[in-house]
Amino acid sequence: MEKIEYRAVLKYLFLTGNTPTQIKDELDSVYGDSSPSFTTVKFWAAEFKRGCKSFGDDERSGRPKTVTTDDNIAKVLQMVLDDRRIKVREIAEAMKMSRERVCHILNQDLGMRRLSARWLPRLLTSNLTQRYARTDSAISQMGDLPPLVFRNRSRPVDSDAFRKELDDLRTSINVETSMTEAVEWYTSANAALLNHLTTEIKDTDSSTIWRYLVGFKNLLRSIECKGIASVLGINYFGRGYLYPRAHQR
Repeated sequence: MEKIEYRAVLKYLFLTGNTPTQIKDELDSVYGDSSPSFTTVKFWAAEFKRGCKSFGDDERSGRPKTVTTDDNIAKVLQMVLDDRRIKVREIAEAMKMSRERVCHILNQDLGMRRLSARWLPRLLTSNLTQRYARTDSAISQMGDLPPLVFRNRSRPVDSDAFRKELDDLRTSINVETSMTEAVEWYTSANAALLNHLTTEIKDTDSSTIWRYLVGFKNLLRSIECKGIASVLGINYFGRGYLYPRAHQR
């Protein structure tokens, strides 16, 4: 079956209210082993959700797209986190890029290697040191941090305590058992910062708020995010934005 025909069926199932998991189950029941991978299903479901109307690959002029962008790296990382056994060919087809570029992203940008048919991250301690420096620079752009209100804490966290907790977390970031702790801390820290910025935007017209906004943006998109994702497989930082459940409502 041609890819365009698969995508037509996939779009119909998506428009009738099916989730990617339900779509995959339906395709498997009809097409068996020849049905597209779950990663491909998720990719096209996301495309249709964004309003894509075409079933074919986008036309490209000139040289093929081989640029390694933060967005491409994040998407490749998410595919691997969704399916550790995904093939380079499947990623290349979904991302519309060459296999060589996919291999470069996996091996060089994400620091991953294939072991027993599974993609696993390598520990890149030296790179993390550089990434930490980038994040420290981003935080410094924010000036004096205000007391931050963390969820499930009775007292706000001041600037000194915030930096100490960040430093303490970094010392144990390579320990596998610290993954949950790392996710929770970074999620809470970003939620606290975002909550503060939202309040400031509502309550003041001061132009200094943009210093905080720029600093927060740089913090979220800093290269440290990709480094921690490489070491721990934290797709939260690979995406470069907060999950909806992390927002304080």
